[in-house]
Amino acid sequence: MREIMIKNAKPRKGTGNRIQKVEITRDKNTLIAAIFLKMVSIKEDNKAAGVHLYARNEETIIKMIQDQVKLYGACADFVIQIPEK
Repeated sequence: MREIMIKNAKPRKGTGNRIQKVEITRDKNTLIAAIFLKMVSIKEDNKAAGVHLYARNEETIIKMIQDQVKLYGACADFVIQIPEK
């Protein structure tokens, strides 16, 4: 099992959401990353928000997650585990 470290980062300007959790699963030859966002809002009726990323290899999914971290930032430092085939 491969692990990558995500460090706490500031989001880009204009984005109030931050990455709270990332889960990666493998379905046959496809890696699926579910990114859960922490919503910042005035309203109390918030619903869960997130992003699904799909890739065929580990390098691509890692790059896509890193791009999302640059966009949204992370709430805290955490480790993501990528399952083996």
